[in-house]
Amino acid sequence: MNRLENNGTVGGSPPPEPYQTISTQAPTGVSQGRDVTVSDESKPSLLNLSVDTHLKIIGCLGLRDIARLKQVSTYFREVIQEDNSLAKAWYPRFPSPHQLLLKTIVTSKDDDQLRCWMERFINDKELIDSLIERRSSPHLPAVLHFTNTERKSKFWRFNLATKATISHDKPVNSASFSTDGSHVVTAGRDGAARVFGLEADGSWIPKVLTLQRFSRSASFSANGRHVVIVSCNGAARIYGQEADGSWERKAVIVRENAVYSATFSPDGCYLVICSWGGSARIYGLEADGTWKIKASISDRQGLPTFSSDGRYLAIVGNNQTARIFGLEDDGSWQPKAIIRHNSPVISACFSPNGRLVVTVSGDRNVKVHGREMDGSWQEQVTLNHHLSIASARFSPDSRYVVTRDHRVANIYCQRDDGLWEEKGKIFHNGSIQSLTFSSDSRHMVTTCADKTAKIYGLKTDGSWKKKETVFHGDWVRLATFSPDGCHVVTASCDGKTKIYGLKDDGSWVEKVTISHSSWVNSATFSTDGRHVVTASKDGTAKICGQMLDGTWFVKATISHAGRVRSATFSADGEYVMTVADNDWDNSDWDNNGSQTVKITELSVEDDILEDICRLL
Repeated sequence: MNRLENNGTVGGSPPPEPYQTISTQAPTGVSQGRDVTVSDESKPSLLNLSVDTHLKIIGCLGLRDIARLKQVSTYFREVIQEDNSLAKAWYPRFPSPHQLLLKTIVTSKDDDQLRCWMERFINDKELIDSLIERRSSPHLPAVLHFTNTERKSKFWRFNLATKATISHDKPVNSASFSTDGSHVVTAGRDGAARVFGLEADGSWIPKVLTLQRFSRSASFSANGRHVVIVSCNGAARIYGQEADGSWERKAVIVRENAVYSATFSPDGCYLVICSWGGSARIYGLEADGTWKIKASISDRQGLPTFSSDGRYLAIVGNNQTARIFGLEDDGSWQPKAIIRHNSPVISACFSPNGRLVVTVSGDRNVKVHGREMDGSWQEQVTLNHHLSIASARFSPDSRYVVTRDHRVANIYCQRDDGLWEEKGKIFHNGSIQSLTFSSDSRHMVTTCADKTAKIYGLKTDGSWKKKETVFHGDWVRLATFSPDGCHVVTASCDGKTKIYGLKDDGSWVEKVTISHSSWVNSATFSTDGRHVVTASKDGTAKICGQMLDGTWFVKATISHAGRVRSATFSADGEYVMTVADNDWDNSDWDNNGSQTVKITELSVEDDILEDICRLL
């Protein structure tokens, strides 16, 4: 556990001095008139080095090695605690976007919300007040999240408390947490869309309620400050959060044809509204909080995609093309490129670094275009396939593109000279259901109707090798990596969820099987990667957690009156949101009954708080 001291710094007082050696000076004497010095036969130990050198050595170690070193001696235990070495080693295991998310969870809270959150794992009011005063410390998010994660990993079970129940008379089309986990938005076929907010006392209360003929979707902007609600009456409504925490309607965008999607840019400053009439409009957030139209795009179909920096937009047309638009310095959006195929374009998406775009077409070709220094987009490669391609996606490091047809996934890599070459194939005996990369781009996992999931790893020569095959008794619906890439979870129609872990030698080993009595609809990791929540047709959602010794156990079960359609963690991992049928009458394929969204709080016993505060 890491140390949080009430002394004006995050990290505590200076580390203790290392133990003194037994002999500080070699013995000397006189023999036959000459001075003689007897060399010390004992070799210098690690403890003879300075504290700064110890910290440099510790900084080069991995999380597991630091944890082992902490058990060697009291001195190293204190040095590691004082320096927050475990938290500092734990935090970089996550990719930069995930580190930003963890930071946002802390920085987005006001003082009252931050105090309420810290009271869950720090039982010292003065310490909490001191930490709030030092909330600008760059190390504070890592220390707080790691302390909270370690606290949860000490317990075999969670205590559950229902904090909010959101009822819909018809199925729920969408339900999601805001990025910081402080709000929830739902949209249902009954026409209702609701926003609930987390109060400083831990309660969840309604903030927004809209009633329309049919609410197609509702989603937050990336910063959680706006929400857009799309209805089938041709309107999209934008709500914004005020300084006092209230939500006010900012705009009503009405189109002649029904609106089917609304997509925020990554910075939340732009919104693309698409309607069935074949047109899209880009709206921008003005300084006074209003939303103004910036561009109109005709002859489009499909969902638009922003680049990671929000300065480019790729949109699929209905004339066998995909177009790229760019944001100008004056705030306008101008066409930058037209990508042509010989058949309708199925999808277009950017690489994570925003410098590449890949398009998939019914002509069995996949094209990769790159952005040049002058801002133009030029074709880099056309990847030809023998069968129709269902999808194409980039790896997180933007170096690899993976395409998949019905049974085969094809892996391509961009070489240092800019050319693309095939680096591997993943074969299945049935329909591939999903394909996902690990956050470090060194592993990928596929799932298939052939009852298997396959984990592949990147070799030093750039090729890919199968590392493990996960077997199930029925279709494997999905598989995802933990945020740090150290675990994989699979969800299958056989009612099983399996968690595999990455060993030091690069192999993957099964850690636990979570059993349900019916299909598993979803399995999702928490933000810290130490917990998984499943959703099953048997009416339950199970939360499985990793203990300090690395073992996994089911810690809690959330029950519903009907099938659980989905289950997700809030960003801080303190809450789980489940969407479930209200009874067993709803069929799987003709679901038209009522559903409930439930927010459940996860907590542990308070007796550990005293021990944590003693160690902090």
